[in-house]
Order: sequence, then C-alpha cells, then structure tokens
Amino acid sequence: MGEGRVIDSVAKLNESGASIVGLIVRGCTAANNTFGIFVRPGGIAYGNVAQSNDAVGITVNNATATGNTANNNGTFGIDATCPGALIGNSAFGNGGSIRTTGTCTLANNAF
Repeated sequence: MGEGRVIDSVAKLNESGASIVGLIVRGCTAANNTFGIFVRPGGIAYGNVAQSNDAVGITVNNATATGNTANNNGTFGIDATCPGALIGNSAFGNGGSIRTTGTCTLANNAF
C-alpha cells in the first residue's frame, strides 16, 4: 500500500516480503508471514497484532508505534529505526522483544 493507509486488514501466510506496508497502519493483523508489518518513515502503527511471523513482527522506520501487540515472531517483536516513538506496545515470546537503532522515545512498553 505504498504511502497510503492500511486499516482493519488481515494478512496471513504470505511467503516473502512484508505482508502489510503503509504510512498509516491501524487495526490490522499480520500472522504466519515472512515479515509482518512495515511502517514507512513519518508514519504510525496503531492497535495492530503481528504474530508468528518468521522474522520481525512490526518494523517502524522513523515512525511511531503505539498500542500494538507483537508475539511469537522469529526475530524481534518490534524493530525500530529512530528517531521515532514506541509507546504502550507489548512484545512477548519473540526471538528478541524490542530493538531500537538510534534515539527513540520509549514509554509503557511490555516485554
């Protein structure tokens, strides 16, 4: 979905690449894919679920992730290139919980 919005969608069993890509990703589920959700620079991921993906659950690139759940993903639950903000997310049972590169604002995340 390039620069646009992906809202209330489900992506399952995609074998390569990111299953959901957008500037604004809200209320989506990405499960059992190679990569889960990728949020473009300046975007926001809000209220999504990424679970059981082979690699990263949610990737944000100079973006904001808030209120997301990333569980049982192969590498990281959430992988953020910052500046950006990770607020109120949960990441359990992943290869690694939350990874940040650069300086991020982190608050109320559970892992």
